[in-house]
Amino acid sequence: MSTEKLTILVADSRLILKTFSRILGDDYTVIEVSDGEEAWEKLQDEPDISALFCDTKLPHISGLELLQRLRKDVQPRLVHLPVVMLTGDSDNEALREQALGYGASDFITKPFDSAELKARAKAHVKLRSANGDVEANIGTIDPVTKLGNKPFFLTQGEQMASFANRHHSAISLLLIKIDGFDALAKQ
Repeated sequence: MSTEKLTILVADSRLILKTFSRILGDDYTVIEVSDGEEAWEKLQDEPDISALFCDTKLPHISGLELLQRLRKDVQPRLVHLPVVMLTGDSDNEALREQALGYGASDFITKPFDSAELKARAKAHVKLRSANGDVEANIGTIDPVTKLGNKPFFLTQGEQMASFANRHHSAISLLLIKIDGFDALAKQ
């Protein structure tokens, strides 16, 4: 495994950003942004981001709106990106349920301690291989074509069906069979 640090994006107030950098900076590259629009742009531009820690209340685009955008995006790396929502609201049960319903990976109430933050980061940050693929997908991605194989499609199909059921939406599947694919792949 590479000694290069994995990257976490944090979207919150300046004080919380500095706290994240102080606590996690030795183990991760921490990108700091203070509003939802800037976070969305970083997520579009930085393919190496392994997780997002995001306050529910941000200027321009709220954390919940950002989460919804991610879960509806066409890029699998954004749809499946671990998102840990943060809040300082003392009465947060409804907010927690809403965030988890939108697809948040986890939820942290501020103030948090260093040990809790390190544990949550370790639990949610995905290890990536040298070519940027999530290591958990190594057995599901064809090394020649970089396309998903049967186990990949079965796993993705289950996730998409679950997402469609949760959001009362439809999904489509297209199967294309290419005769003589092996000969084409070798060229």
